[in-house]
Amino acid sequence: GSRSRGVKAAGPDRPVGAMLSDEATLLTDLPDCVLGRILAALDGASLSRAGGTCRGLASIDSSQAWERLCEQAGAPNSGAAPAERYRKHAATLCRECRRPTPYVFAPLRVRLCERCERSNPHKFALATRAMLLGDARFRLLLGRRPIDSLLANVPSHRCNGFIFYVRPVAAAAAQSGLEVEAAKEGEEAEA
Repeated sequence: GSRSRGVKAAGPDRPVGAMLSDEATLLTDLPDCVLGRILAALDGASLSRAGGTCRGLASIDSSQAWERLCEQAGAPNSGAAPAERYRKHAATLCRECRRPTPYVFAPLRVRLCERCERSNPHKFALATRAMLLGDARFRLLLGRRPIDSLLANVPSHRCNGFIFYVRPVAAAAAQSGLEVEAAKEGEEAEA
């Protein structure tokens, strides 16, 4: 669509390049055809953020860009507006491989397919409190600190009477706590 923003349109006596180099200082000052090309090059998250930055960008018809994203992603045609179709489809995608999955990794509350969960134990391995305490490396990282205070901030999921923690997050929390503890001991030794 054509917008009236006080910017002279490109034409035979006024090429787009001249307009861009002479007067365009804001993204919204660009002609619709140029803005359309910019929007078409964005991914879904960027296109969504672009529309939320200002009224000028929100008023731009981005339906073609959303339609292109829907086609690329294989979003089903539900009759909804392309942006809404894409958002609903994107909400079903695995965080790692970006394929649709019905599964949600409960401790982190993110979509994660079984294959990606199993192939990325360095990110998604689960462990109970007892399993963590049975790991000598974890106990070394934990030091003298109580495990319960550390685990209070680690994502977890309760299932069948057990609480499962995201092992890499627990290890990282123990590691950072160990570093803080070592820094405090160093300060006390200097004093």
